Amino acid sequence: MSIVSNLLKLMHSRVEVESVYGEGSTFSFDLIQTIRDSHPIGNFTERMNQEAEQPYRVPFTAPDAKVLVVDDSEINRYVFQCLLKQTKIQITEASSGRECLELTQKEHFDMIFMDHMMPEMDGIETLHKMRMMPDNKCDDTPVIILTANAVTGAREEYLKEGFDEFLGKPLEPEQIDEMLLQMLPNQFIVKNDYA
Repeated sequence: MSIVSNLLKLMHSRVEVESVYGEGSTFSFDLIQTIRDSHPIGNFTERMNQEAEQPYRVPFTAPDAKVLVVDDSEINRYVFQCLLKQTKIQITEASSGRECLELTQKEHFDMIFMDHMMPEMDGIETLHKMRMMPDNKCDDTPVIILTANAVTGAREEYLKEGFDEFLGKPLEPEQIDEMLLQMLPNQFIVKNDYA
């Protein structure tokens, strides 16, 4: 919020906040801009129609693969489920680092996607504890960190902590599919005809 406020101040604006206790807050701002060229730079309707005509299709399915998604946000887990629906991958959800540790003691997963910022035990602490558990059934499982912390050098820092790869939020279907193709064992991948 501090960064946004400073940027808006540079553009001669400020953040307006309307808040209702127990319901939420609305943040808004006004920007005054000079029109330098009145010619249209593109046809928004035409572009949206093109996008609708060519929906994204996954290049593979992996119905025998098991993936664990660890995120304290139910909405984020739901979005992840939706993004992977076409792959037919078996997805198990964990809402906390503690739940992740309990699941990896009981079951092997072929990949784990873990959020960084979680209450009680964040993604880094969860990974370290998971790797130290003597009864960890996911000792060799690739663990990918999910984070909005996409600043320069973040990937290298996460790799130093022991993660196998890094995905920045918001998640893009193409990036997730590429990561799955890269990290899942080949025997799970069934290429689609249109890929």
